[in-house]
Amino acid sequence: MSHLGPGVYAVVLRSAEELTRRQDVLGLRAAGGCDSAIARQLGVSRQRVYQIAHGKNH
Repeated sequence: MSHLGPGVYAVVLRSAEELTRRQDVLGLRAAGGCDSAIARQLGVSRQRVYQIAHGKNH
């Protein structure tokens, strides 16, 4: 939950697909994969791999 101001909160809901993609990226990183190789494998940019790994969904 993030705080947006006095008495206002936003709940971040993540889809199962986003959580699965994040687990995939973290698993590939743990196996020694670099962001460039992971990006090629998933068909996304290196920056997107970094965002996914850090839970940033923008």
